[in-house]
This record gives sequence, structure tokens and C-alpha cells, in this order.
Amino acid sequence: MGEGTAEARRREVELTREALAEDVERFARKVRAELDWKARLRRDGPQIVAIAGAITLVIVAGLVVRHRMRSHGAEEEELDGATVEDLARELKALREDLEKRMGGSGGGILQKVAVAAAGSAATAGGKVAAGRLLDRVEAERKEAALVGSPAS
Repeated sequence: MGEGTAEARRREVELTREALAEDVERFARKVRAELDWKARLRRDGPQIVAIAGAITLVIVAGLVVRHRMRSHGAEEEELDGATVEDLARELKALREDLEKRMGGSGGGILQKVAVAAAGSAATAGGKVAAGRLLDRVEAERKEAALVGSPAS
């Protein structure tokens, strides 16, 4: 009876081993299928493109709305109270502050380059703002001259 029981136990172990081998093989095929990015791209490609397109559309629309909201009158309000002299004083103060920082600090070359770049950017920004202010003043003068001139 001991041999029959041992034989039955061996068969049971062998069947369990075969079942486990099949389960492992099935699981390996499933993992390979999930990790196959080409097949997954073929399967899910249109959905990925649609989602990416929708996200891009929402971002672009948001940026356009933000730009339009900011550009309506914000720049004019900022420059209305400013004069060329105000801009010149502000630029002079910025330049003096940057020169103090650059000259007084024993910082490295990168810090000095960054400060010099910031000074150049501030100067360029001031020139642009002054140019816009002068353009607007010139346009207002021309408009006033056209309104004040007699009709032919």
C-alpha cells in the first residue's frame, strides 16, 4: 500500500507541476503582450492621438485666451502715467543698483555675467517701453493735428 500511495503522490505532484508550468507560461505571454509597445501602439494609437490632440487644443486655447485677456489695455494702463523722464530715472536707478551689486560682490564670473545680462535686459526693456510711449505720444499728436485741421 505504501508504493501505491507514493505513486499516486508522484502523479499528483507531476500534475501540479504541469499546471503551474502552464500558468507561468500563460502569465509570461500576457506580460510579453503588455510590454510589446509596438502592438500596444497599434491597438491604442488612435485613442492616444485623440487624447494628445484634446490636451493640446485645451492648452493652446488657454494660452490664447490668457494672451488676449492680458493684452487688452494692460499695457496702456501701465504706460499712461509714465513719461520719458520717469523711465529714464527708473533705468538709471536699476543700472546703479546693478553696478553696486556687480562691483561690490566678490562673486564668480557666472554671477557677474548674470548681473550684466540682467542690466542689458533692463536697458532693452526700457528702450522698448520708451519707444512705445513715444510712438503713442506721436500718434496722439498726429491725431490731434488731424482733428484740429480745417476740412477741405
